[in-house]
Amino acid sequence: MTKPIWVVLVVVTCAASAHLFAADSEKEAAIVAQTVTGPAVSESRDVGGGGYQFVLTNGVARVPVVVVGGTPYQMGWHLGRLLQPEIQQFIPAAVAGLKQKLNVSDAQLDHVWATTAAFTDLRFAQELVGLADGSGVPVRTLQQAHCLPLLAPYSCSSVAVWGKASSDGHLYQTLSFRIWRRPLRKTRRENPGAQPGSASRSGAYLERQRPDGRVRSQRAAQCGLQ
Repeated sequence: MTKPIWVVLVVVTCAASAHLFAADSEKEAAIVAQTVTGPAVSESRDVGGGGYQFVLTNGVARVPVVVVGGTPYQMGWHLGRLLQPEIQQFIPAAVAGLKQKLNVSDAQLDHVWATTAAFTDLRFAQELVGLADGSGVPVRTLQQAHCLPLLAPYSCSSVAVWGKASSDGHLYQTLSFRIWRRPLRKTRRENPGAQPGSASRSGAYLERQRPDGRVRSQRAAQCGLQ
């Protein structure tokens, strides 16, 4: 009886493995099909919401601030519209430079997007489509910009504390992300005449999000990177 049972188990295992492989292949194919046109947007592309920008100053220090509100798509669209020149200057150059530096192809980056998109919050995908529509930068290029860090050999550290771990009970989060240092220096060299405090000079800015029905947030960011 041992041999027949063993054979049955092998057959069942192989059949199950084949079914799972086929399911994974179908899912990846569906995601890859969206790579060029952009991820699915379940909401309408209604350009509502709102956005504006200003500069915080403290002596010689100047920090560009962008405030956006609405649905994920609307926040992405307003961010893209407000920072359109900076995003158009920074993202294509950064993607091209890093692709050459890391020796990766469009097909490899498409595969990375297809692999990770299934585990990414749909709100991020919606915001990225809005960012593409608002800035005029192709969504595929923006997708590649977000995939490149996953392939890069870089060091990164982050800390998040809240409750009893912080002195006032509030949430504090910090991230040391060194991969963009080289592209940012390149951006400064290519645009030496940019005004201090403008996002175009360093690619960096402070973003305040006021999403519909959700908690407001604030973060430091690079033009075109969510």
